[in-house]
Amino acid sequence: MLMGAKINKIYTLVVLTAAIFTFILMGPLPGHAAAETGVVSGSVVNIRSGAGTQFDISGTLYKDTRVEILAKTGEWYKVQYGKINGWLHQSLLSNTTTATPPLATKKIQVIDGPINVRSGPATTYAIVTKIADKAIFSVLDEKDGWYRISLPDGKTGYVADFLVKEVNSSVVVANDKTTSPSVSSSPRVILNGTQMTFEVPPIIENGRTLVPLRAIFEAMGATVSWNGSQYQSICARVSFTGPGIYPQ
Repeated sequence: MLMGAKINKIYTLVVLTAAIFTFILMGPLPGHAAAETGVVSGSVVNIRSGAGTQFDISGTLYKDTRVEILAKTGEWYKVQYGKINGWLHQSLLSNTTTATPPLATKKIQVIDGPINVRSGPATTYAIVTKIADKAIFSVLDEKDGWYRISLPDGKTGYVADFLVKEVNSSVVVANDKTTSPSVSSSPRVILNGTQMTFEVPPIIENGRTLVPLRAIFEAMGATVSWNGSQYQSICARVSFTGPGIYPQ
């Protein structure tokens, strides 16, 4: 009895080992090898809860958004993008393809943040979030001078390539450094090596740096006056020795 039990245990162990080894050699099952994807072709597209226009709208997606295709019924695709899951008509989807995961993932790092992340590859697209200075992200693909990156919440977004730089692929991705679109880092103004303070601080708005010039000019010894009839600010100074001022 004991000898038979030992033989059965040895036989079971051999069978399990062989099965595991075979799975490692063959790889994953064909049905799970790669996901089918497509690109939204409409400018702003409604995602519906069922395969038809009679179903409720469960979300919207913007043009050039790449989605994962889960199923197809007639002329409708069931797609997923982040937390958005629903049905999309085939006329609004293009470049359907089977996505093969890359062997090596490119990574980029913010040069001087925070910078805007947009819903599409152009400044005309909405800002979905901001990412912090020196943050590192994985690149999913590239288009027209823009990188599509993976965000911590599972969604994706686009950043302009001139705002980032490529880094070694072995660098650990620290893509949790995101900020709300309404949050803006206040830039510093340095005059003759000293940081200035203002009643109204400088801000970055829509990619532009706005600073209170009156305070800066007066700190440089200039006189600032207002011409109400012409709606003009006039700045004057007799001599100028050229102190350095550097917004940072």
